[in-house]
Amino acid sequence: MILFFLADPVTLCSPAPMNRSLDPLLTQRLSGPARPGRGVAPPAAPTPCTGSQNKSMTVQVRRLAVGDWEILREVRLRALREAPQSFYEAYDDSVAQTEADWRARLGDPTKVTLLAESDGQPAGMVIGVPAGPDERDPDAALMLSMWVDPAFRGVGVADALTAELLVWSREQSFKRLLLWVYDAAPRAAAFYRRAGFESTGRVDTFYDATRPLTLMVQNL
Repeated sequence: MILFFLADPVTLCSPAPMNRSLDPLLTQRLSGPARPGRGVAPPAAPTPCTGSQNKSMTVQVRRLAVGDWEILREVRLRALREAPQSFYEAYDDSVAQTEADWRARLGDPTKVTLLAESDGQPAGMVIGVPAGPDERDPDAALMLSMWVDPAFRGVGVADALTAELLVWSREQSFKRLLLWVYDAAPRAAAFYRRAGFESTGRVDTFYDATRPLTLMVQNL
């Protein structure tokens, strides 16, 4: 588990109105028959300041184990309800899955699911997997399913999740961490550039010719 201390109130919130659009969010590579979607929605604007947000806060990031399947289910379903347009997996399909299905998501030793928590409350999630045939890079890991709860946007949760995913990628001896970002989401791309990613120059459309994606990379 990694701890991130966020103590500067200037970085925690902003007087700007809350934007309900998503933090950088990548769709999950599914284990079922449906092929995975990819891409991110734009990061949300900072959350308006409140008295509680002006206090120091701690974001904890931990790796979920098979026994955490109920937490995974809760956060995943919350993400699908809050941002259905950003996932190829439908809420109705996901809610119908059994305990065994959720445990199987956490039982693959080649993958990692990271949960961010603040004051004991789930704040966001991201998944790391080995890059696949679409990425054409056997030495790389792939970031999927970045999602931050609207109540915790603008306070560094996505940064904390990204940092811990980089740690995991290095532990697994990957040489690079990849992600796909929609060209129509410049704020998401800007977030990842600030986090140390850069464009590979590769653009693909996969299953929707109207929504091109750019492959980004960070060398490890």
